[in-house]
Amino acid sequence: MTGLKAMKILFLSPNTTSKTKPMDQGVIRSLKAKYRTLLVERYIRTKGMKNPLPNICVLNAMDMIVTLWNLMITKTIIANCFAKAGLSAEKQEQALEDELMISSKI
Repeated sequence: MTGLKAMKILFLSPNTTSKTKPMDQGVIRSLKAKYRTLLVERYIRTKGMKNPLPNICVLNAMDMIVTLWNLMITKTIIANCFAKAGLSAEKQEQALEDELMISSKI
């Protein structure tokens, strides 16, 4: 680790993910819940038609997640998650300015 200058290591308290990562405050949880719902619906529909259960590969899962993201997640939802975390646009700009000030002093 010698010679590294632009690295900062922080130790976070347990169970702080939703406070430090605004997307975890609703967007990711909602997306995962909807994905699981669609997956179960797909299995039930297939079983009801007496077809063999579908194999879900990583590519299919990624395609479903991208489709869900495009249908469900809007700018408003993301903005609300950041606001709920206490990170408004003004606070983000101030934090960036503070970080730049600190970096320029180092």
